[in-house]
Amino acid sequence: ANVGIVEAKGFDGNFALKQKIGKVNFTLRGNITYSKNEIIEYDEENTIYEYKLKRGQRVNQATGYLALGLFKDYDDIRNSPKQSGDIMPGDIKYRDVDGNGVIDSKDQVMISKTANMPRIQYGFGVNIDWKRFNFGVFFNGSAQRKIMINNAMTDFGERNNNVMKCIADDHWSIDNPNPEATFPRLGLKSTDIKNNTEASSHWLRNGNFIRFKTLEVGYSFP
Repeated sequence: ANVGIVEAKGFDGNFALKQKIGKVNFTLRGNITYSKNEIIEYDEENTIYEYKLKRGQRVNQATGYLALGLFKDYDDIRNSPKQSGDIMPGDIKYRDVDGNGVIDSKDQVMISKTANMPRIQYGFGVNIDWKRFNFGVFFNGSAQRKIMINNAMTDFGERNNNVMKCIADDHWSIDNPNPEATFPRLGLKSTDIKNNTEASSHWLRNGNFIRFKTLEVGYSFP
């Protein structure tokens, strides 16, 4: 059965402003799309942890653990809520949301209102015509978007480009025991660092961008 209600709202539009100055024609154009949604009803089990309910949240929004930096030493590990696996200094430390002294699935919460899909997408550009010459540029971008990069810990394929260099330059190690390092302790295989590859706020990055997309230069022959 189709069970559930999602309310989606948004708007989109575009504009074009044309102006002639002497023999030069200018056209300024742009577009924007904004969208958001909210789960109104969802067929889910009741729970005492209201923050686990999907009602009131977004579709496919980012959920995970709230990261509190990296463990500084073994005393820090012993004095913190118990996390699963063989935890060592340099591993990511998570917040005990339900306060039971153990880090488990009940401590996973909404960590971003957006998943990989941006709420705002836009573009703008200008065209100039003078005699037989024409010139045009166009930019596009997106905003209100967060992305997860936790797969960078286990995937060193070509598609990740310089990820190995980034990790090598800024990760926790005996020589660099920085609890604020971008990357936690490394392992030889993903099972060695399972705790560090969990979805968490540690791996959230700003996904907003604007890029120079096209450049056009032309001449019209008689």
